[in-house]
Amino acid sequence: MRPSCAIARGAFLIAVGIAAIVIVRGGGMKKIVIAVVLVACGKGGAGGGSKISEAKLRLDQIGQHAKRAAVAGTGGFPTGTAGPTPSTPCCQSADKKCPANGADWNDPIWQALDMRVDDPSYFQLTYTSDGKTFTATAVGDPQCTGEVQTWTARGSIENGGPTFTISEP
Repeated sequence: MRPSCAIARGAFLIAVGIAAIVIVRGGGMKKIVIAVVLVACGKGGAGGGSKISEAKLRLDQIGQHAKRAAVAGTGGFPTGTAGPTPSTPCCQSADKKCPANGADWNDPIWQALDMRVDDPSYFQLTYTSDGKTFTATAVGDPQCTGEVQTWTARGSIENGGPTFTISEP
């Protein structure tokens, strides 16, 4: 835990007591206290924490959908390759985000995974599988500083059941 986050969490615990008193008296301090902790702990604002958690969220979605497809279907993961989706790196867009475009997700592999991103994003997604294993990536530069990150999810069938893990860059 970063020192600033530890301090913010300590301040949060103190502020919760104050906020509880203020709320009982009809004040509205709760939102301010939570916002301070979120920004200091990299969960919002310029810290980029929410941008990075997007990579984990998207890979978890792919992993969960791949597991579901393996259980419901032939016992294996959807076979083939999809992506990178969207095809253009996000930092090349005018607003430095990959635009949400439903047509990007019409690839048969994304369809088999029931995968779609409906909001602008900071990462391009890929998926490759031979049916027994899969590798999915979230590739992006959330701050558009030239430091591209690659997050990876790897899945396999173990003891008859699908499983996956996510690795940070």
